[in-house]
Amino acid sequence: MSNSPRYEPLIEFEPAMHAYYLDGRRFSHSVTEVLTGAGFYNPEYFTDEQRERGRAVHEITAEFDHTGRTDLRRVPEKYRGYVRAWEQYKRDSQIECFQHIEQIVICPELDYAGTLDRGNPVIRKGGSLVIVDEIDDIKTNERGMIYSPVRIQLVGYGYARHPRHICRRRAVCLRPNGEYTTAIYSPSTWQADLAEWVRALDRVRGVECHHQESKSVM
Repeated sequence: MSNSPRYEPLIEFEPAMHAYYLDGRRFSHSVTEVLTGAGFYNPEYFTDEQRERGRAVHEITAEFDHTGRTDLRRVPEKYRGYVRAWEQYKRDSQIECFQHIEQIVICPELDYAGTLDRGNPVIRKGGSLVIVDEIDDIKTNERGMIYSPVRIQLVGYGYARHPRHICRRRAVCLRPNGEYTTAIYSPSTWQADLAEWVRALDRVRGVECHHQESKSVM
């Protein structure tokens, strides 16, 4: 029997560049970059304040979900409503915890990576705890709007997580008044949404190739 150490891939994320690395090699794209490059989202639509709010709420809810303790006194007042909405969503859904929180997912096959907000909620059903085969994305805005591209975003995460596994997808939008809205995407649309995700990847690669070719002839 070999005593050689087991290979453990080194997966890293560089927030400043929004870049993902596997054993020091950078992935060509993040899920966010693909969605933006393919035209699903216009980054100019979001203000710096909105970006900071999303980052802060994700960070706060992740910490509370990791520890299992919520202390709103530690939350800046302008974010408390969003955090209360998340806690209310978990209570309404009888979620005890999540198996995966802010999980980095990688797809060497298609050369992209991303961070999944939540995976596999554990709910209380009767007297038992049940693991739900589901991946979740958290959004924040005042009106509780959930935009259509979220389904493509989630299938991108899901494919990187388990390429041959189909699961339910859910978006949860948190509002500043402590309320929330949700959208569930059925496994029956997975293959069609995955095909759209792959087309988005191809569009982004095509634009990059065109730019590189243009530079080479200048």
